[in-house]
Amino acid sequence: MCYSVFLSTSAPENLATRSTDLLYFERTDLDEPAASVLVYEHKWYVGSSSGCSCEFRRLMSPELGFHQPENCSPESAEEVLSTARFIEVVRDLMAHGHLVDCVHAWEGTRSFDIVRRNVDLNAVSNEQFRFFEKHHFVFSR
Repeated sequence: MCYSVFLSTSAPENLATRSTDLLYFERTDLDEPAASVLVYEHKWYVGSSSGCSCEFRRLMSPELGFHQPENCSPESAEEVLSTARFIEVVRDLMAHGHLVDCVHAWEGTRSFDIVRRNVDLNAVSNEQFRFFEKHHFVFSR
């Protein structure tokens, strides 16, 4: 079992064309219960450098909030770079007038266990963003 990140957007664009070694997008039917909280029409599974969604920056609890990587809690370069690349894509979609949300959860997490979190990307840098387990992120600018 793994963590999963699912993204939805109003953009009809094929996000698979934005895939790199650090980040890939796969159109999917999203049969995971946690993905049912996504709002927008175009839905994608988001993989990290490891192929699954496990190599993104993440915390199990949101109390520590968004923060830049620190030496006292080492994160791999792949986690930092994959997560920053993810937020770059989100920012770009929004800069072109599209809406974006995503959910981060362990496989099999039930939708009613997911907590909604609004994220103002004007207040959170690419380096500060990290996922919180069982959270539905709704992005704004």
